[in-house]
Amino acid sequence: MKKVKINFMINNHPTTAYSYGGVRFSWLTPPKKNTFSQITNWHSCRETFVGEFNKLYNKNRKWPYKYELSITHMRFMVMHKYRSHMAVKSFESKCSDNFKWIKHAKRILNILEKYLGWRLTTVYKCSNDELIRHKIDIFVISGSAKWLRSPQLLSLYLLILRLSKDKNFQTQKNIEDIKKLNICLKDDDSRDTLFWKTLRPYLFGILDNVNDLFFYQSTENSHKNHNGTHGIDKLIKGSSNKITGEIFCKIKNNIDNKKNKEKCKNVH
Repeated sequence: MKKVKINFMINNHPTTAYSYGGVRFSWLTPPKKNTFSQITNWHSCRETFVGEFNKLYNKNRKWPYKYELSITHMRFMVMHKYRSHMAVKSFESKCSDNFKWIKHAKRILNILEKYLGWRLTTVYKCSNDELIRHKIDIFVISGSAKWLRSPQLLSLYLLILRLSKDKNFQTQKNIEDIKKLNICLKDDDSRDTLFWKTLRPYLFGILDNVNDLFFYQSTENSHKNHNGTHGIDKLIKGSSNKITGEIFCKIKNNIDNKKNKEKCKNVH
């Protein structure tokens, strides 16, 4: 995996983060001489991370960062931070697990991107001795600008990225494997897993109609009209703007009607 460098914000350097565990995101500039620059604060929530685009296009608010977000390419970093007193071998083991996770995520995202005919996601490793000393592990994600087209699409991308930590999402080799992917819910399942259970029946209805759902308006208008609470799970639950909501309602009804007909056949 190619290694890159990152210029971090002084007031948002990874070493200053107080909480540990989980995955956090921050947007990046285009690289200059193999070096990216951090644009935004760190986010542990998918939807507030997506909501940075709403800030960018909100004329009533001053953009709070030095650099602006780019809509010609998707670039962000993913951070895992552990306690600085963690044993070196334990940290190395965590990094190994993270490397496996990001490879699984890239594979699933690439399968979906090939299905859609979009540019494939690539992943880089942040090379920084200071981060290693502070038990911090960071990857850089680079992908198609089409994922940025709407809050819902970007939310879906981040959901798949995080879900790839789950063992149920680590064996798919092609689009048919993903279509068959179904999981039994357990009492200790994460919110992301619960979201997936709700989303799964409609995933390919969304992907097959992605242009009608999300590409009828510009990226700016799409994000300007939505704040960070309008993620993929809200779309499934019926919360969206009028046009997208009406289109998805027809898609959902068609899928639900087909499922109900199949149930009736099985009963008889």
